[in-house]
Amino acid sequence: MNTKSSILVLTAHYLPQTRSNGPAKSVDGIIQRLYHDFDFRVLTADRDIGDLQPPPDVQVGSWQSVKNGQVYHLPRKKLISPLQLRKYLQTFAYDLVYLNSYFDTLTVVYLLLRRFGWLVKKPLIIAPRGEFGGGALALKSVKKRTYMWLANMLGLYSHALWHASSEYEMQEIKRIYPNAKIHIAPNMSSLVENNGEVLQPSKPSKIVGQIRLVYLSRIAPIKQLNMALEMLARVSGVVEFAIYGPISDEEYWEKCKVLIAQLPPNIRVTYYGEVEHENVWSTLQDHHVFFLPTASENYGHAIVEAFTAGCPVILSDRTPWRDLPAKQVGWDLPLEDENTFIEVLNTVVDMDDSTFQLWSSCAHAYGLSIINDEAVVNANHLLFQQALSLHTHAMSKH
Repeated sequence: MNTKSSILVLTAHYLPQTRSNGPAKSVDGIIQRLYHDFDFRVLTADRDIGDLQPPPDVQVGSWQSVKNGQVYHLPRKKLISPLQLRKYLQTFAYDLVYLNSYFDTLTVVYLLLRRFGWLVKKPLIIAPRGEFGGGALALKSVKKRTYMWLANMLGLYSHALWHASSEYEMQEIKRIYPNAKIHIAPNMSSLVENNGEVLQPSKPSKIVGQIRLVYLSRIAPIKQLNMALEMLARVSGVVEFAIYGPISDEEYWEKCKVLIAQLPPNIRVTYYGEVEHENVWSTLQDHHVFFLPTASENYGHAIVEAFTAGCPVILSDRTPWRDLPAKQVGWDLPLEDENTFIEVLNTVVDMDDSTFQLWSSCAHAYGLSIINDEAVVNANHLLFQQALSLHTHAMSKH
């Protein structure tokens, strides 16, 4: 007899869709690590951002088994239609709802249905996924702050448990919802395995005066690819800079292409397009160092994947991954200090192979320590237990 509680995840996109990489991977990490204890069901769009048709292997309008969970795909229009969403949710069996965004329209529609009594109230977890970070709130800030004001007036987020992935994100939530019930549970990444064996990276040799840098992320202003390109213009030595990721902002990408065209001949840049989810690790292991001067990162699944693929990282100080030089796994640098970024870039260009292989080995071990942290798994397990028990306690009072 199945006695596991059923968790219904509402998320705009899910794997193998890759253009909403981080939020989708955050859900996947939860499912892959907690499926023994909870029955996970994901309600999501039937196609990726910008696609005209769903992939041929996607079943629309019925439950489809995926690795350790089930997914129900609907066209986006149906997903965010209040009448359609209500109709589907009334036919599903679930014990708890997990909202994988604060601002997404799917979240807003669900909360409005809930607020006005058009759905049976279930325990609710909300994961803002870094949407309250300064860099994220600065984008379309008037629209976002108007919605936040209206949501507060309507009490859309009352009686919810908030999922903060870090102490820092908890403070971000508290600035907007001072009385919120918040549980800290760091994000989880899936294990890097092949037939149960942990994969070991095989890195290219590192020649002094040459480097293979890699950027793997959405091409959007918040990730600051433009800043990476501007810095590289001042770096000596031979640099191969590989760019992977979906173009989220065409106008921004055009600006980046202008910067690429202006780079000196020692900096060779290639855009390779998107990478399928299952190919991310193998793609990263073919490069030396991961470079992402992001303006804001709630977790950074690509960063953790870079560690596990043996890539030391060069990051801004706007991610959870700090004190990296002391661990010999990378650098977390002040975003305002371009000169320090350039010094570090020149340092990795000049690094010899034995030094690089040491840092690469440390990065791989660090990545595995992040993924295999049982305290993190337990914190996520407790998140769902707490939401279920809070709801039971609240119901017993009525």
